[in-house]
Amino acid sequence: MSNKNSKIVNSNFTSEWKAPNGAVLYYHELTMENGDKGTCGIKEKSPPKIWSGANVTYSIDDKNKIKIIVSDMDNQPQQSQPSKSYGKQNTSKQDTFIGYAWSYAKDLIIAGKTMEDVEELNKVARFIYDEIGKMLHNEQQ
Repeated sequence: MSNKNSKIVNSNFTSEWKAPNGAVLYYHELTMENGDKGTCGIKEKSPPKIWSGANVTYSIDDKNKIKIIVSDMDNQPQQSQPSKSYGKQNTSKQDTFIGYAWSYAKDLIIAGKTMEDVEELNKVARFIYDEIGKMLHNEQQ
């Protein structure tokens, strides 16, 4: 069985199976750009590496069982899958770092605290965002 390369054009969750040891496998029906179709069992319900649009190296057996070997989406941050009707979402660096700064500040301040800390959250988020901006500005020079 040789490895193939193609883009996933359709990925649909079909079922899950719980092993006697408690491990869960999630099965997805995959359709490849090159026409291959098959079932892929994976340990996550919707990992980016099998989303529509991912370029993958895979093997497929006589029973149409697909094993993903490498995906260009490996090690991507987990996000919700982009809506097919809207296409890929393009996020600017600024949007990414605003989200990062706010999330990090929230984790530092809000966890286990009350809404009285929101003003401090805002200050910390702005500080972190400004520091990241300074770092990016230095990298570009």
